[in-house]
Amino acid sequence: MIIAVNTRILPGNTHSNYFIEKCFSRIVIDQPNHQFIFIESGSPSTQVPDAANVKKIRIASASGNTLMWKYWFNYKLAAAVRKYGADALVHADMVCSMRTRVPQFVFVNDVLTTHQQAAWSKKYAGFIQSNVYAYLKKAAAIIASSQATALALSTKYKLHPEKIHTVYPGAGTNFQPLSFEEKQSVKEKYAASKEYFLFSGPVHEGSNLINLLKAFSIFKQRQKSNMKLLLLTKKIPAGNSFAGSIRLYKYRHDVQLLEDVPQHELKRIVASAYTFVSPLLYAGEYENIFNAMQCGVPVIASDNESNKELLGEAVLFIDPKNTADIADKMMLLFKNENEAAALIQKAAVQVKNYDGDTSARLLWQHIVSATN
Repeated sequence: MIIAVNTRILPGNTHSNYFIEKCFSRIVIDQPNHQFIFIESGSPSTQVPDAANVKKIRIASASGNTLMWKYWFNYKLAAAVRKYGADALVHADMVCSMRTRVPQFVFVNDVLTTHQQAAWSKKYAGFIQSNVYAYLKKAAAIIASSQATALALSTKYKLHPEKIHTVYPGAGTNFQPLSFEEKQSVKEKYAASKEYFLFSGPVHEGSNLINLLKAFSIFKQRQKSNMKLLLLTKKIPAGNSFAGSIRLYKYRHDVQLLEDVPQHELKRIVASAYTFVSPLLYAGEYENIFNAMQCGVPVIASDNESNKELLGEAVLFIDPKNTADIADKMMLLFKNENEAAALIQKAAVQVKNYDGDTSARLLWQHIVSATN
């Protein structure tokens, strides 16, 4: 078979292609008798290894408005699928081409809720909101990141349950605990030799970082602690107001905003954290949570159905809209080392359920099944 993979991520969507990238990095190696065409619209957004059965092409696009987005998907992408004789088309984004009969597969991380759209630009949210029903109906199969998401999709959009398949995100293999000496070195470099809470992920409204700062203020006021807060993210887009919020923040000297940290340093920072805090307003970014769990770092995460399904009893759950609740959980782990140790032990077991090879194998099975 020839599998076309549309790796284009529309502006405003921040977390769709990690799953596709990790799965297909394995699939292209496991399936040497099949051909894979990875389609970009600009600079590479997915790092899939080069191989004899891999071809990477670029289809240029003007991305200024949603009409051009539709033109790219419905005409340019469809033409490329015909040109290369693809038997299936997989999308990293939650879109479909409406002008091809080739079976298409879309990946859905969460249903379209106000919380989910908080992670997107307004233009992207409006585009998806206007077209999602047609895209989901057009898709031959939908890959959901949790059973909770699969059920919500089936209910909200009246889709046949057999059309939706759950494939859990896989944990990486490059994160592990550090020695005491290594942790001290990291804390000296990034946190003035102090312990620190850590957030890692994109900076946008859905990340809920303002509430995290408010919770950190409550923590500092009540505990009189010298703890730090580190925020790891990729390059913050121009016009994002969050950096300005930190400059006006009372405890700004205890907050470090770290952008575009090299991967080898990111691993060390995650593994040296006292607690990882994920106050997201949507389900997703499991890569970062799994990384912390593998490093033996206790995790605080938002209470939603997908998180409860994937993370079980291995994390402390919070109401992400309730700053007092976030602060209470931060204080609990600060004061109760036994609670932290119990979470670390449970997490070490829980994260083993999410093997990247298994995720890739299941995705491939669903592609083959729906294509034949």
